[in-house]
Amino acid sequence: MKLSPTIAYFSLLAPCYVMADQTSLDHLMDMSLEDLSMLDIEMDTASKSSKKLVDIPASVYVLTNERIQRSGARTITEALALVPGLTVTKHSETEWFVSARGFHDGLFNKLLVMMDGRSLYSPLYGGVYWSDVDYVLADIDRIEVLKGPGGTIWGGNAVNGVINIITKKAQDTLGTHMSVTAGKYGTQEVSLRHGTQLGNNIYARAFYKHKDQAQTVSDEAQIWTSDAAGFVLSKSLETRKWDIRVGGERTTYSTPWYVDDYTDPNNPDYSYSLLDIESYSAYAQFNYEQETTSGGLLKYSLWAEHNADEAKDAPGKITTVDADTNYNFEYNTQHKAIIGGGLRYIHLNLSDYDDQLSPADVDMYARYYSITSADDVIINAFYQSELQITEQVSLVAGVKAEYFEINDSIEFSPQLRALYQYSPVHSVWTGIGRAVAAPSYLDTHSYYVESNGRDVLLMLPTADIDNESVTTAEIGYRFIPTDYFSIDSTFYYSAHDNVRGVDYISNDDTPYIEPDYVYLAQNNADYSAISQGLEITSALEVSRNLRYNLSFSYIDLDATWDGGENSDGSSEPWFEMQQQLTSLQMQWDITDSLQFDLVAKYQDTEYNEIYRQIDPYFSMDIRLAWQKHKQAPLFELIVQDMNETGYADYWGEYSNEELVYLRVSHDF
Repeated sequence: MKLSPTIAYFSLLAPCYVMADQTSLDHLMDMSLEDLSMLDIEMDTASKSSKKLVDIPASVYVLTNERIQRSGARTITEALALVPGLTVTKHSETEWFVSARGFHDGLFNKLLVMMDGRSLYSPLYGGVYWSDVDYVLADIDRIEVLKGPGGTIWGGNAVNGVINIITKKAQDTLGTHMSVTAGKYGTQEVSLRHGTQLGNNIYARAFYKHKDQAQTVSDEAQIWTSDAAGFVLSKSLETRKWDIRVGGERTTYSTPWYVDDYTDPNNPDYSYSLLDIESYSAYAQFNYEQETTSGGLLKYSLWAEHNADEAKDAPGKITTVDADTNYNFEYNTQHKAIIGGGLRYIHLNLSDYDDQLSPADVDMYARYYSITSADDVIINAFYQSELQITEQVSLVAGVKAEYFEINDSIEFSPQLRALYQYSPVHSVWTGIGRAVAAPSYLDTHSYYVESNGRDVLLMLPTADIDNESVTTAEIGYRFIPTDYFSIDSTFYYSAHDNVRGVDYISNDDTPYIEPDYVYLAQNNADYSAISQGLEITSALEVSRNLRYNLSFSYIDLDATWDGGENSDGSSEPWFEMQQQLTSLQMQWDITDSLQFDLVAKYQDTEYNEIYRQIDPYFSMDIRLAWQKHKQAPLFELIVQDMNETGYADYWGEYSNEELVYLRVSHDF
């Protein structure tokens, strides 16, 4: 979408002038600050205990339910684009990439993602299959984001950040919610939830969500069909509470598929078909909290999950069982601490590489493994102390020890942070921490094959690969002069070690395919990288009817080849990039019944000169909603990428175009 910067600027700010004469002292005294004020919003993710954002010496961000709903987002992934420092791009309309502070690709392994404290990362490659992350958006309470290393509290993969998707309490979702969404290209979605009270302080809800989504913006596109369902049962008393969560999801789709035949390398042949793919998962989770007689808080969590996927690039079945506990307590009024630990068991059932690859049957892409099954554990223990040195100065220090059986390694993730509130409206914080990316089977046991009908790329694993780690130093400043305006900024500098690369190697001795048409590459940990950047967020409430949230982030990433037997430095340019992202969300209550919302985004990314560059782009999503009264149905018109005919948001070159949706929801 091409707009004059001046026209775009005034179109976004126009409601300010329309509403200015309605702003009064009474309005300012009576504002709802849930979305804006860091003084009142609390967060659990930074320390596994509830703390106000303004008191946390780290780069933190909370995306509330109202902002998610009014952004027009149809998925959790789309909503994450509102978070500064996160890069969210489309590989297709059904496949998303999400990263934090650089290294953006489909195998991003430097972000720990959880839902209600249950980890969503795959031990196969350490990342998240975002297509499978779904929930009834109306029942998401908030999304908490901790940027920077979070390994001291959360452990493996909390390298560049932690995302915790927190759903609403069962007692806050009583009654029935229904939502229907329809769009072009056969896209449709239905959500249903019912909550009830079963007894004294006992609440429950059940939900179901069905979605048909076109993979691309085309009438001939394949449709991905997904279903998600689950229930929550909870009880809350004065000194203890518990909840049980059970659910699962299933996705099916067909995709065009080519299989190449290299029996005659000088004249390769191929076959074409539609390949049917199914993936599914199921989970059960139990959480318990108990206040002790001494005033401490004891927490237990136990969850189990089973995942299965037929996708050629992610085949296998995974069963995970996780148990952890932590105890928050006080030495005195100035000294708080948390201690905890956990155990995770992982069982994998994998396809066998040797039995599935032959010159006459080479998939367009596929992943195989050198083992058919595996069992391993991850064990951790941590301690963190919070000291109130003076009324203005506080200190946080802690360390986590973590054992990974997959490569028999022990890693330590320490952190030290300080906060100085030198006036009621100004505060600064600083910190340094280390975190580790959990080792994955993609690195140690995975073979990846890619064929284009002329030659074959074969990527080999490295069994004894070193763990990837980062050490990050940060400094932040917060300015909150009033309850309706705030600015939060962070500068960070990160040193990454053992960064994963994939470099070409000699193909003279491959035992699987004739060498003359096979290119061999191998995973390695022979790179280091420096990333540095700036993140700024601001929130402004012009009146009770008009609110703005602005974010800006800049990152510069530079990599260095450290030398190695199975690398040649060719991956070095792959990591290098500079990027700036800006987003503005406006929420305008035109009347009690009519809402107009807007999300504007600008991205400018520059890759290394040897790669195709993408043009800077400006995109705009709008939402127009009408509800006659609070008990009536809500009607929404959502336009994403308004007036766009096609732009790429990352090197994958997928073309983003305008999409229009109608959504009707009703709570009763």
